[in-house]
Amino acid sequence: MKGQIKVEFLSKKLTLGNVEEIINELFTEIQSAYEPEQLTAKIIIRVKKEKDKVMYL
Repeated sequence: MKGQIKVEFLSKKLTLGNVEEIINELFTEIQSAYEPEQLTAKIIIRVKKEKDKVMYL
């Protein structure tokens, strides 16, 4: 899985706690298949402003 990226599209209704649960599930999945020296997660929220409205991409 080295070098691979897994993308999850999340609902606007999720809380930070929900995101933490998803990350923990992904960590467990990775650790069960591999023995990584380091395990990190990156969360990116993409938005743009259009006509005074925030649009999530």
